[in-house]
Amino acid sequence: MGYDITFHSISKNELKQFSFDIIIDPSCAEARSKSIPASEEKQKAMYEHLYKDNLVPWGELVRQGKGETMGDISPSFSMAAAAISGYLHPYHYSRNFSLSLISDKFPEVRGYFTSLTNVDGSPLVGLSDSDNGLISSNYCSSGVSDKPSSILEFIKNNEESLITEYGSDEISAIKCCLDYCISLNSSSKCDTFYFKQLSTFL
Repeated sequence: MGYDITFHSISKNELKQFSFDIIIDPSCAEARSKSIPASEEKQKAMYEHLYKDNLVPWGELVRQGKGETMGDISPSFSMAAAAISGYLHPYHYSRNFSLSLISDKFPEVRGYFTSLTNVDGSPLVGLSDSDNGLISSNYCSSGVSDKPSSILEFIKNNEESLITEYGSDEISAIKCCLDYCISLNSSSKCDTFYFKQLSTFL
């Protein structure tokens, strides 16, 4: 028993283009799925499962002012955003380690994340995010962090104890994803790349 965690990267513009825009205007869903850099099969899967079966009907509730009936956004909208990021960028696996899982011991990590309800331009303003951007339970995802450099510094400052408790592979996974975000932010002049966590199996 435990958590399977994946660490993801997604830019502010990608979050808007592939998630928020679909919630606001579902008519663009098919075209957006066809624009991802993936095979036709994966594009179709993204449209059929992520968009048509999930994000589009969820967005309908939001547009009708009934988004609160869905409850916490962590297993729905946040989860979908993490899945979308997996089509766009490499992601990294960890067993039983994430910043959310150590937030009781290191409460400062809570300040690294922003709920999707509070991201600029989000159509999810006013919806529920019970853990304010952290992973709240199984089969859910965190908000986003625009502080990958600060998170990496935290990891390095506590690396020895984290490796002792959680293992070197797990710490290496989060560092690889953070390094990737930082490198993209360094090369991008007009976009911000976010760091994100997703929890799958218990």
